[in-house]
Amino acid sequence: MVFAPEAATRFGKTVEEGLEKLAADLANDPETRAKVEAAKQEILANPAVGDWWTGIWEQLRQSLIETARNPDKVKNLVVTITPVDFHAGAKDAPLHHGLIGLWARSMTREDVDRLIEANGNLPGELMSFVFSMMTPVNAMTKYNLGLFDVMDDEKKLLNFLRMEKWLADRPAHPGEAAKQWLKDLYQDNQLVKGTFKLGGEKVNLKKITMPVLNVFAEEDHIIPPKSSQALKSQVGTRDYTELPLPGGHVGVFVSGKSQGILGKNIYGWLKKHS
Repeated sequence: MVFAPEAATRFGKTVEEGLEKLAADLANDPETRAKVEAAKQEILANPAVGDWWTGIWEQLRQSLIETARNPDKVKNLVVTITPVDFHAGAKDAPLHHGLIGLWARSMTREDVDRLIEANGNLPGELMSFVFSMMTPVNAMTKYNLGLFDVMDDEKKLLNFLRMEKWLADRPAHPGEAAKQWLKDLYQDNQLVKGTFKLGGEKVNLKKITMPVLNVFAEEDHIIPPKSSQALKSQVGTRDYTELPLPGGHVGVFVSGKSQGILGKNIYGWLKKHS
């Protein structure tokens, strides 16, 4: 059995409608619960699952939005490399920063619809190409210059190969979620305007009144620092802390420079707020 969230969107359902129906079915329908449990076990049995980090960005964005919708369920909020203002830094950022936003805003809303409708989703191969073209020189040289730099170090070589495996294994984005992502957020910047809706309900970041720790990468060319730092002016709490980390987008989790900082600081912050 293949669990494909994007399939529901091809039949006219929005993502939130599909998820809300699934939640209701899981609560009341034993057959649905059994099917989802079987799908979960099949996914977990796949050895490649450990390398599927593609969903981290979406999960973090959704956790921020869900906290704004249900603030009573969250005591402390930690977000990492999370975009908030999708237009921040568009004019004064380094040339190689925020190119996904530039690409998204170069399309009309109808272009986005046609892209999704032609494929049924936002193909992983397309986004892999988009990410590669954000740093084209690095994409061309990493298999000669970059690879030769680590050939004599087995640990570094294996890390390089694991990262390349992850980059090449990029699942598609569900169609309706991709439309929201590209049109409502990247094009219209609805989250900071207070007009973004999920499940028919406006997402108000001012409802986030619990302590917030915002972790971002200082050299992130995918989620520019200013996009993440915009959270400070959007939330309704004064207990707001930023943790800038050296490195780029993925380096927050895998680079040696940040690994010694990230876990220790998150632990310390949570202990202080427990």
